Amino acid sequence: MFGMKHCTWYNCLMRGSNGEEVEHQKNCLHLCPVCLRKLHWSVGFDIRSQYASLLELYETYEVANECFGRDCDFLRRRLSALGDLPEGATMLHTIGNTRRSVPAP
Repeated sequence: MFGMKHCTWYNCLMRGSNGEEVEHQKNCLHLCPVCLRKLHWSVGFDIRSQYASLLELYETYEVANECFGRDCDFLRRRLSALGDLPEGATMLHTIGNTRRSVPAP
């Protein structure tokens, strides 16, 4: 999907899985930095807004499942780290044939 193959860098959402009986690690619900950048470049979206939306959704299930709790913690840390960036700073914009990660004026 979006020209992305299975992740071989980290334990992320794009890591291949052969089922619970075969895999020793459960997949996370978030993308690693490598896959996030690939998807971000392909589709273009505001990372902070995406993380905030995912956190809102995952919080519903946080107490019911430890995996959701782990991913909620991850998203809170990422949102905290991105907190000082100006609004839209992680949004890709297309100008002519060049893509930039700086907000368009």
